[in-house]
Amino acid sequence: MVGEAEVKQVFIGAGCNRVVNNVSWGACDLVAFGAQNAVAIFCPKTAQILTTLPGHKAAVNCTHWLPSAKFAFKAKHVERHYLLSGDAEGLIILWELSLSDGKWRLVQQLPQSHKKGVTCITGIMVSETNAIFASTSSDGIVNMWDVDFPSISGGECKLSCLESLFVGSKPMVALALAELPYSTGHLVLAMGGLDSKIQLYCGERTGKFVSACELKGHTDWIRSLDFSLPTCTSGETNSLLLVSSSQDKGIRIWKMALRDCLVNGQGAYKKEEITLASYIKGPVLVSGPCSYQISLESLLIGHEDWVYSVEWQPPLAADVEGSPYYQPQSILSASMDKTMMIWKPEKKSGIWMNVVTVGELSHCALGFYGGHWSPDGLSILAHGYGGSFHLWKNVGVDFDDWKPQKVPSGHFAAVTDVAWGRSSDYILSVSHDQVLCCISKQFPENPFLLLFLEYSNKFLQNLLLAYVLQNLLFIFNLLQAQSAAVAEIWLWEVGSWKAVGRLQSHSLTVTQTQFSHDDKLLLAVSRDRQFSVFTIQRTGTGEINHKLLARQEAHKRIIWACSWNPFGHEFATGSRDKTVKIWAVEKESSVKEVLVLPHFSSSATALSWVGLDRNRNQGLLAVGMENGLIELWSLVINRNDDGSIAAPGAAAVLVAKLDPLLCHVSAVHRLSWRNAERTETCPSMQLASCGADNCVRIFEPSSRTSCL
Repeated sequence: MVGEAEVKQVFIGAGCNRVVNNVSWGACDLVAFGAQNAVAIFCPKTAQILTTLPGHKAAVNCTHWLPSAKFAFKAKHVERHYLLSGDAEGLIILWELSLSDGKWRLVQQLPQSHKKGVTCITGIMVSETNAIFASTSSDGIVNMWDVDFPSISGGECKLSCLESLFVGSKPMVALALAELPYSTGHLVLAMGGLDSKIQLYCGERTGKFVSACELKGHTDWIRSLDFSLPTCTSGETNSLLLVSSSQDKGIRIWKMALRDCLVNGQGAYKKEEITLASYIKGPVLVSGPCSYQISLESLLIGHEDWVYSVEWQPPLAADVEGSPYYQPQSILSASMDKTMMIWKPEKKSGIWMNVVTVGELSHCALGFYGGHWSPDGLSILAHGYGGSFHLWKNVGVDFDDWKPQKVPSGHFAAVTDVAWGRSSDYILSVSHDQVLCCISKQFPENPFLLLFLEYSNKFLQNLLLAYVLQNLLFIFNLLQAQSAAVAEIWLWEVGSWKAVGRLQSHSLTVTQTQFSHDDKLLLAVSRDRQFSVFTIQRTGTGEINHKLLARQEAHKRIIWACSWNPFGHEFATGSRDKTVKIWAVEKESSVKEVLVLPHFSSSATALSWVGLDRNRNQGLLAVGMENGLIELWSLVINRNDDGSIAAPGAAAVLVAKLDPLLCHVSAVHRLSWRNAERTETCPSMQLASCGADNCVRIFEPSSRTSCL
């Protein structure tokens, strides 16, 4: 059997789940996001999705890197980075990425999962090997966690739950976590949600968190919170800034200034005067030996719609001796008004101003769910309502000059079908998101370019792609059919767009159809466990004659997929009964079973057969399964000189099991080989796939696999 390395991944297209806290930019300069129940990883520098991580059984709601971009200034030599992901069923998974070889591993599923969907995860790096993070859910619980990372790759992570806080019937949807300045080992947790108030909790790194105070001012849901790193005044880090955003369209900056602190248990105190800039005093927060005066530093007004996210620019490594970092006074906000803004205080007055505005004018962009800084602060990324990403980079030298950059994209709902164009230079895909996507090859700078056409007719999302038979167009629908009349197949003529045939055979929904490669036969499979083979002929007068050649119950469960042998009238069927069977049409009068492949690990939901050697009647059958995995099988069909099936009728060899990290993380809906011209040197072939995980993928078997 050929190993997993025999197939490489060429392309992944996927849209971002439409959830506010779904995207995270890590200190490793990679972006994580949820694509249905997959965790997708993309590289902003190459604008390509690198991989998807399987493990979640429900849609991924939120991700968070450890270390995140906020801690990139002290993570330059960290070899292993970690990622947290939470889903709609309450599960949180911890992942590890080894930068040395680019390999991922699922470290652990958190044992104390939430009872409902996870809505936000936030965390801070206490040291290179220790982190504290918090998660919140619509179950009204906020969990605090401590994690110690291993000193060697593949080592065990020590994970412990510090606290579970019940926050009431109005769940929190935004979290922020920080170490308090001047109070060693003490943390502050900010949370906000449906009651429009910001709740502050204090606690030690080793345990118990208690409610400290609440901040009032916003008049609608709190959508985002973010702490800066402690800022320096007179050489001491004694104040902390918190930025908040809301559906009231406003942004607020809160200052937590050290009020007094017991030093070494001696009764001496440190104090900081409250400046005029902090014009509205709030409550006093007490944590351990220190107390902090909270005041409203600034109210930022500029967005015209809900502000879904705010984020401080990541700190930079400081040039000043004795100071580990420099915290820029710069905030990025993203709104449903289709803009992102950068805010900075004016040098003389200290008044916060909007200094940069970027956005989308397209009517398809219905607003931004989140905005994120790159670790170096030179790029900003937004993710939108339509699952799209929008990236700008500051290319200016002496002044700011933000320019749009390339980003990956794709569907944001299940992709039902994918097919190569006749020239094999592009792929068409259709999805339940009602977008028709064209993926075009654009070597060498960008392997594939994605173009989108949006359609609104609800019926179209229930159509599979069309198949062309000379000047005929065949389409069937996926509406749930319970009778032969509803499950009939229609033939349409291209150009005149007239119905030229209505084929009845099945009693339940037709799940897939395909013309034979010589256009003489039409194959259909159905939920009624049967396949049908029709003969299709055009008369001299241009009329279409069709006849049912055979109908047969082929499997014990629903038949999901079918595919013809490119070199003959043999075909494969795949079923929920976890089997794939090979059939042969004998002298266009009957159908005979010639081979049953060994049972698969899951339902066979997609098939595609490509020819390798016409003289030997050899091909390669790709099999996609309900669990997202894909296998490649070498098939040889044995026929006698008169065209009848020889004994044995066929031989099959498993040549590749694709690495799960390359495959879909849920059901494969369709597979399609690229019909490119191939020479005796066996150039690489390409296989396109699509699935319920919203992804379109392209694989390339090695020449050895292609020549087996």
